[in-house]
Amino acid sequence: MLEQDLQLRELAATTHGYELNRNGGNYVRGSYYSMDKKTSVAIEYEQMKREASARGTKVKISELAKRCKVGWKYANKVAKEIECRGTVADPSTAYEEREVPRGPGSKSFDTRDCFVLLFLYLTEPARTLSDYVHWLAYYTGTIVDRSTVSRWFLHAFPISGGLLRVNQVPIDKFKPNNIERAIEYLTILTYISPELIIYGDEKLLKGQELFNRKTRRNVLTGFVPPCFVNSDFRNTYALTGFCSIDRRKPAVCYDIHDSINDSIEFEATLFDAIGKGYIRRGNVLVLDRAQIHLGKCNADLQEYMWGRQGILLLFLPARTPEWNPIELVWNTLVQRLKRIPLSVLRGIDKDAVALAASHLLSCMTHDEVEGFYRHTARHNGLFMNNM
Repeated sequence: MLEQDLQLRELAATTHGYELNRNGGNYVRGSYYSMDKKTSVAIEYEQMKREASARGTKVKISELAKRCKVGWKYANKVAKEIECRGTVADPSTAYEEREVPRGPGSKSFDTRDCFVLLFLYLTEPARTLSDYVHWLAYYTGTIVDRSTVSRWFLHAFPISGGLLRVNQVPIDKFKPNNIERAIEYLTILTYISPELIIYGDEKLLKGQELFNRKTRRNVLTGFVPPCFVNSDFRNTYALTGFCSIDRRKPAVCYDIHDSINDSIEFEATLFDAIGKGYIRRGNVLVLDRAQIHLGKCNADLQEYMWGRQGILLLFLPARTPEWNPIELVWNTLVQRLKRIPLSVLRGIDKDAVALAASHLLSCMTHDEVEGFYRHTARHNGLFMNNM
């Protein structure tokens, strides 16, 4: 009955040009509540503050919003105004006192403003919009809002300057000895045909990667429906693999197991790949400097591979995972796992992650892996024109 009443109220509010928040209050998108409404929220907050003080607790903003039938953000804004000012301000006054530089200026950018914004970006790409606003006003006197700066980055150039997730590069990557190893590594690769180079690495496959799906909130009730998954949701698998652009062999050779990845497991997978002929005499195997490749039973692996198998084992320089094409294989695998319909996954009672990953890796083509090779070559400055 309560859900039906909520739906009827929302329908009525929409008919008259209003919207209904999750606490049952009406509002108009893009407009401010009146001063009377703001005052009523402030009075309720003061009352709840006295009650909470008597109990030795703090006011719950969510409870304040529910009592006043407003959104959480609005209730929190009123509470902050009272704590900072001792009272609430008229909406127009609060707008005038917002945290942007004040004074003479213009909301349009001239050539000098654009130059300053580019300079600010180049000196610190992760700068906040508020910081742009502050320093633009300091250098040129131009007063703008943060949204104006944001729109400038998004639309002023052929390439949009929106915020993206960034690769975090450790500063010790550029130590002199790391740079020397990188130069040595790249020098060796320039003398080797890309078809002979095989890249290897490990990855943990988790059930969450397969079932981590987003869903939409019910627009009528506000309810977020759950995502039903099978028991494989909490399982974790270890994946060891190698990739090659030699078309005489599969693009990816892999092994998926439910044990942990350690030096013994890697050694077993490596020699299995050698036994299958995927890695053979004359190949160059490139690995990172993980402990499972260098320690314990694999401490002498480099000498053994060259002396007994005729396979050159080459290690990536420190802090260079972007130079390993198989990292892109893993990334592509995860993205494709997330596209599998949940109805298909629910039909697999056991090992859904392992079975789906095995199918996708088997379907990966040489053209795709060649694209990964070229991408990493551009990263390290080594252009493989003969590919």
